[in-house]
Parts: sequence; structure tokens; C-alpha cells
Amino acid sequence: MRLYLDTNVIMDFLLDRHQPSTDLILRSIACAHELFVSDWTFTELQQQGLMTETRWFVAFCGRKLSVIVATHDDMLFARALPTHAQDALHYALARSCDALVMHNVRDFPFPRVVTPRDVK
Repeated sequence: MRLYLDTNVIMDFLLDRHQPSTDLILRSIACAHELFVSDWTFTELQQQGLMTETRWFVAFCGRKLSVIVATHDDMLFARALPTHAQDALHYALARSCDALVMHNVRDFPFPRVVTPRDVK
């Protein structure tokens, strides 16, 4: 399965604050899933002061991690969604994946949005 990870799921892993997120990432690295993030994810992680940890994460994931670069069309698609702008952009960027993995699914009533616990 192709999984796009929301920034908070990666932060959970890096900061060891949510075991289901950690379990999902470790299962994915062990060949269960392909992981995707965006250039926007890196911007958000940098804003949180996690650049060293982010570089480690990218190296740790190796070829299991791919980066999606936001396009103008992604930005336009995101602006049309009735949700928080940053989450809308993640949803727009995750369109080529099987699921967007995030925590606030109740605030994000769109298809293919799941929590780390939901992914098997």
C-alpha cells in the first residue's frame, strides 16, 4: 500500500510520542508499505526545529520513502477543500497514494484518510 504520512505521524515517530505511528513506520520499512511525504512536510518539520531528526528519518527510511513535490494544481485543489489549509494541502498531495495517514480524521471527512491504527 502507498501511504502518505502527515507531518504529525512523522513527528510521533521522531519524538517517540505515539506507538501506533512508530509501529506503522517500522512495519512499512520492513516492506509492508511504501511511504510518501511531501516537500511541504519537510517545511513543517523544519518549522518545528526537527531538521537533524528529519535528515535521520530520510536516511533511515531509505528507498522506502518517496517525496512528492507540490505543484500549482495541488495548491488550487487544496484551496477548494473545506478544511484547514495545511491539512488540505496534505490531502491534495496524497491523491496519488492509497491513503493519507493522519490523526484528525474526524475533522477531515474525505475518502482514504486513516489513522495509524487503521493501517494493517
